[in-house]
Amino acid sequence: MSTTTQTDRPRIQPLDDYEPHRTAATDHGGSRSLPDAGIAALLSGIPDQRTGRRPRRDLSKKQVERILGALLEVHSGLRAVTQLAPWLSPELATRMRDDTPQHRPRYRLQSAHLCRTSDDSLEVAATTYARSRTLAVTARFERRAGQWRCTQFAVLDPRTA
Repeated sequence: MSTTTQTDRPRIQPLDDYEPHRTAATDHGGSRSLPDAGIAALLSGIPDQRTGRRPRRDLSKKQVERILGALLEVHSGLRAVTQLAPWLSPELATRMRDDTPQHRPRYRLQSAHLCRTSDDSLEVAATTYARSRTLAVTARFERRAGQWRCTQFAVLDPRTA
């Protein structure tokens, strides 16, 4: 049998009021108002969407689909890498030039989904169709010195992995 008494237990004390805008500790139902602050103070922590005077030039979904279609033609050996030089990073252009296609089918782009990861980067997940198979395609576009370039591109084919 326990012999604890009321004096052995720790004493629970009320908390201090941590919401300075509340008028009374007993006010439980009324409307709460925000502290007086200007709109500039409320928006000070939110970064601007655009910087500079000129609007930023974004890639449209149509442009991304055209570039992906051309990249798929390069991947299958139907187009030269040099035709896409303005749209490719030097690293990706070198990698695609060194990759020689061997019996790759002609790919047809089905759909593309774009995700902006920051103001200067765009990631793409797409599906392509070739020889009665649907395959995944991934790409990443980055804006460097005001120019959009594809920095990563891959056709995910489980047969070649």
